[in-house]
Amino acid sequence: MDQRIPHLSGHVVVGVDGSAGDDLAVRLAAEEAARRKVPLQVLHAADPAEHDLLSVPDDDYADAHAVVDRAAASALAVAPSLDVEKTVVRATPVGALLDVSADAGLTVVGSRGLGPVSGLLVGSVGLALAARGRGPVLIARGEPAQGPARRHPVVVGVAGPECRPAVEEALRQAARRGVSVRAVHAWSLPLVPRPGPTSDARRSPVAATRAHARARLARVLGDVGDTEPAVRLHQDVVRDSPARALVGASDHAELLVVAARRRPPGPGMHLGPVTHGVLSRARCPILVVPVE
Repeated sequence: MDQRIPHLSGHVVVGVDGSAGDDLAVRLAAEEAARRKVPLQVLHAADPAEHDLLSVPDDDYADAHAVVDRAAASALAVAPSLDVEKTVVRATPVGALLDVSADAGLTVVGSRGLGPVSGLLVGSVGLALAARGRGPVLIARGEPAQGPARRHPVVVGVAGPECRPAVEEALRQAARRGVSVRAVHAWSLPLVPRPGPTSDARRSPVAATRAHARARLARVLGDVGDTEPAVRLHQDVVRDSPARALVGASDHAELLVVAARRRPPGPGMHLGPVTHGVLSRARCPILVVPVE
């Protein structure tokens, strides 16, 4: 069995299990590794509890290695010059991918597969990585735009200052792709009107709240500085729920970037309702950026 490879750091790792969801995940991972000019690690976690129960004796995990070999060949078909590392480990998929996420620059998984609950809109492994991964996680959903005539922007959800790392990553992603960034901030009227400055009191609650939302988004975007000065950054303030606004924006996005707030340990997946809703319903690849 292959063991943890300590010399890999800052690379792209893609988790595969031989399911149909591997195809898009491997393609996205290969493209991202090529853009970053870093190695790609193709990883399959063979859970000993399942393998030893279902396999014939002394097969030496041949099926697991075949899964990795096929995925590596697919990656090289996308980017022939890639440095591809093939890894099979005896571990659960969640445990193995959480482990490598500490050293990887990006961890990629399909939106289904890689776990026992295949009926979920988002695979159980993808949810676990989004909630607990120690670096950015790319969930392969939908189909990204192809060709220069269909290039769409990178969309990033912005709730407040805590989303700054997600905005910065969206700008870097857009720079690598040669596209713009659309920063989306959703707002709605508060259930209980709050007193505001005298100037706001003369306006309708809708106008005042919209103005506040625009100012909030502008402050966050102003703080990103010169992360990628050549990338055009568009501000989009919409009256809607955050999850619904981002899911709608995913129809015309090359990539959707969201911030995942880390919550204290305890029961559950520790994902906020907006992130969870986006992971379940977005129609393009989703990049989850951990924030404190």
